[in-house]
Amino acid sequence: MASLKDALSSLSPFAFEDLPSEDKFPQFVKQSFTHAETLLNSVPVQPQDTSKTFEPHPTNSAHNAEETYCDPTSVPLPLYRRDSDAAKAWGKPYKMSAKENPLAVQVYKMAAHDRHGAWFARRSVHQGLGFEKWKKAAQHEFLESLKVQEGPGSGAVRGVGADRRLEKLAGPHNSKIEVWQTSSAFPGPVTPRESLILLFSSSNALFELPQVGDVDGKPEESRQVPRHWLAITRPTTHTDAPNRPNLVKMEYESTEMIREIPIEGNPDPESNPIEWIMISRSDPGGGIPRFMVERGTPASIVGDVSKFLTWATGKSEADFDEDGREQSIDAVIEQQNKQLDQAEETQVLTDDLGQTEKVASPRPPDEHEEQAEQAQDGLVSKFTTAVESSMSGYLPVFQQQAGSLRNGEHGDDDSSSDISDSSDNTFRSALHEQRRFSLGAVNDSGTWTDSSTSLQNPQAAGHASHERVQSKEIDKLLQKRAALDERARKDREAFAQKAAQVGDKEQKERNKILDKQEKERKKREERYQRQLAKIDEQRIKEERKDEARQKKAEDKDAMKKMKQEVTEWKRRCQVAERETDLLRKQVEGLQRENTAIVARLPEEEVKAMVASGRGGGVTSAAKAESTRSNRSGSSSDHGGNLTKS
Repeated sequence: MASLKDALSSLSPFAFEDLPSEDKFPQFVKQSFTHAETLLNSVPVQPQDTSKTFEPHPTNSAHNAEETYCDPTSVPLPLYRRDSDAAKAWGKPYKMSAKENPLAVQVYKMAAHDRHGAWFARRSVHQGLGFEKWKKAAQHEFLESLKVQEGPGSGAVRGVGADRRLEKLAGPHNSKIEVWQTSSAFPGPVTPRESLILLFSSSNALFELPQVGDVDGKPEESRQVPRHWLAITRPTTHTDAPNRPNLVKMEYESTEMIREIPIEGNPDPESNPIEWIMISRSDPGGGIPRFMVERGTPASIVGDVSKFLTWATGKSEADFDEDGREQSIDAVIEQQNKQLDQAEETQVLTDDLGQTEKVASPRPPDEHEEQAEQAQDGLVSKFTTAVESSMSGYLPVFQQQAGSLRNGEHGDDDSSSDISDSSDNTFRSALHEQRRFSLGAVNDSGTWTDSSTSLQNPQAAGHASHERVQSKEIDKLLQKRAALDERARKDREAFAQKAAQVGDKEQKERNKILDKQEKERKKREERYQRQLAKIDEQRIKEERKDEARQKKAEDKDAMKKMKQEVTEWKRRCQVAERETDLLRKQVEGLQRENTAIVARLPEEEVKAMVASGRGGGVTSAAKAESTRSNRSGSSSDHGGNLTKS
């Protein structure tokens, strides 16, 4: 048992930063796999029924979980050294109906002594799914869940979905060490959970040779560790994975293994049966009572077997091929990591009442806003270029302003309103300067000439007409720009209104959820009160039963005492009767003696004794004697009369 406790402690939480250095790392990994092997070999195995024969199914012939069923008593026992005390610690398997457990999964429970919940183990044997395909499916289970990112636990095969992979290291014994951030969802109103796990996996993790030579006399050279794949899951911490909002932290410790059971004489190793063993325990955190977790664990881990096999048999082996897949998977993981990092860096929006918080995700720009912004940018660019080219010879200062406008040089880069005001001011100054050009001109040196001189010059008059045409074009462009600004403003208002409607809808949904939670709470409260009333009623019944039993016992004791007293009085009466009979006999004897004495005395002496008062007893005796004499005489006379007659 000491070795079993040490092996179980090897699944306890372990920080990723505490991994040993390179010189101690191989020993650490080997020790982890050795402890896992000890644990997995401690799970009890059903004895083989020699009257049954194993008939292998064709390789990968199973199309669903039910077709992978294999009678565990029809296959030879895995011949490994097992600790009988450790096997006894698991106790007897859970009893489940065939409907609840169609794949004959054996589930065991063992109490823990570290105040962190009980350990559960399961073992099952399957066929119809080749070992290589099964191993690839197990290796790609987390990678499969990365394809779906729609919330906690989305895309999960067995309920726990991977959100991102933080670390991936290559270790000794053909092993991989990875850090995964996972999540899982539960039925409402239970909050979704998240966990951070340190995952060790290898297909060269067993070091104990089968004990074949001890059974059928085969030499030790023929012993060979069968094909297998082993995984260890430990809770961990990582600097790049802080606790996420709206998720409760949970811990999950487990080790599982798939191992081939070689069948002697089978030409196709892929059709050999496979035993699947897992040991695990979990702490969901939050306020869920431990007894509820342990009560639902057996059915949950049995259901996980069907879920995984249903998913694995529905895939082809080509879906799990490594060629060209690892690079794409890493790209997907990198993309998911970036999205999660962006989601974690967004702000938390809180309503005015401060009752609801929601993590804001990066919102893609609205299509109308993009079109409006592109139209505005294109119009401003075209307008600036046109004005700059037409007035570069007349207004050098405007050329500088237009250049600065095109290059984005403004007084305040942080405010879009300042940019719009600067552009409007530039356009107004350009119009103002153009009107001034209608009254004067600029010579080659850039100095102003008199307006009357320019009017006398026909070229200057034509140029002024050209400037008026340009002014009209600028006015049209400004009108278009104003129209686009108005359209963009309306689009922003529409978007804000739509966002408000979405917020109202989310608030309604949130209120519905809160109402549902309140109803569920009331139902649970009523159920709790009913249970309390039932417990009180049961307690009262038990008290009444105890009182009745006590009264019955008292009555029984009283009756017993009464019987004893009656018996005692009967005995006393019998003794008294015997004494009375004895005294009566004594009195009768004395009376006879007295009568005899009186009969022998003379009559004169008797009369003298009576006269003197001393013959009371004698007198009575004489009277009695005389009475008897008279009776005897009368009877004799009567007899004589009868004789005569």
